[in-house]
Amino acid sequence: IWFGDGGCGKSYLSLYAAIDLAQSGHNVLYCDWEFASEDHAQRLRQICGPVPAIPNLFYRRCQRPLANDVSFLKQAIHQHKISFLICDSVGFACGGAPEDSDSALKYFAAVRALGSIGSLHIAHINKSEQGDQKPFGSVFWSNGARSIWFVKRSDVESGETGDFTSALYHRKANTGRLQRA
Repeated sequence: IWFGDGGCGKSYLSLYAAIDLAQSGHNVLYCDWEFASEDHAQRLRQICGPVPAIPNLFYRRCQRPLANDVSFLKQAIHQHKISFLICDSVGFACGGAPEDSDSALKYFAAVRALGSIGSLHIAHINKSEQGDQKPFGSVFWSNGARSIWFVKRSDVESGETGDFTSALYHRKANTGRLQRA
């Protein structure tokens, strides 16, 4: 899970990760519960240039909870030989209140039902004073993830271009040590 405040660059970074994975030979499915396809197409052009050709990057605008779309997604994963899934964002994809444990448990059960593929899940920040430690919602969002990174946007922005810098801070690692920011 990558989590952070709105506007910190999570979706841009996850799209960049999708591009990088696709260019490395993975077939990537980007499931989007937040934006329209035109928004991501514009972001893709901003990252890659005017006419990006990335044939193994697949986009799906999602309306229903992830758990309700498992059979369709399994079919798409099989058809396109998807090896990596990006879900943006879990708050909209979980099908219930993110602070309810049942929402997180059903979400991760749906992810497991998709099979043996890698995945990245985008989440929002917890607004408490410890909000940069765990994603918003039930503790099961943190417990269910194998690795969690907090995304923070710098306060400095380039006026003319709108460029900004984001940093990622590793908060949880199940399979090794925490990585450096």
